[in-house]
Amino acid sequence: MARFPLFLGVTASLRAAFSRWNAVFPALMVVLTVILVASGADRAARAAIVARVPFEWSDTRAAVFDLGEVWHVALGIFLVLVGAARRERKVAGGGWAVLQALIVCGLLTLFFKYATGRPPPSRTGSATDWELLAFTSRDLRVMWPSGHTSSACAAAAALTAFFDGRRWVAVLAWTIAALVAASMILLTFHWLSDVVAGGLLGFPIGRSVGRTFRAWAEDERAT
Repeated sequence: MARFPLFLGVTASLRAAFSRWNAVFPALMVVLTVILVASGADRAARAAIVARVPFEWSDTRAAVFDLGEVWHVALGIFLVLVGAARRERKVAGGGWAVLQALIVCGLLTLFFKYATGRPPPSRTGSATDWELLAFTSRDLRVMWPSGHTSSACAAAAALTAFFDGRRWVAVLAWTIAALVAASMILLTFHWLSDVVAGGLLGFPIGRSVGRTFRAWAEDERAT
């Protein structure tokens, strides 16, 4: 088993994630965001939630926020260690797939966040407040797309693609991803469009990376 295949096929996976019909995903990121902002859906969704769950930083919010950032990393490392101990690519590969998907998706998410410069809804009352292509560093909290959501969906898609045929993996992984995405809205960390865009970014990346590592795991010639 390759000792450190973290970046296995990363260029090909990234190219496949957004080529051909997959090009619809970044297009939908933009189109749906424009629709949600222009229609007032972003503002209406936040107003409805804040009326019931006012934004106040608390230990509960902090715990949910932190858990959403680490669950997939911990799972990826766990699968890698278990697979390495058993010398099973069909286990370790799932962990490597998750970790690579998180890295690729995280870097792209950061690029889009700083390219769009959208402030958190807790700082501005306007869903139309953007600083496009400013690449500002004055505020580390830039929100589009949601990083928690993109990472959760990338991890879920990678696991689903890698463990293809194991329905319980897909159900569990996507349930967690859905809970993370919902928490970003319900705890008023993000606008609705941030979360929608995050899911559309994470899914194709995770699926492509998961497929690459599944092929690697099934290749008996891999060393």
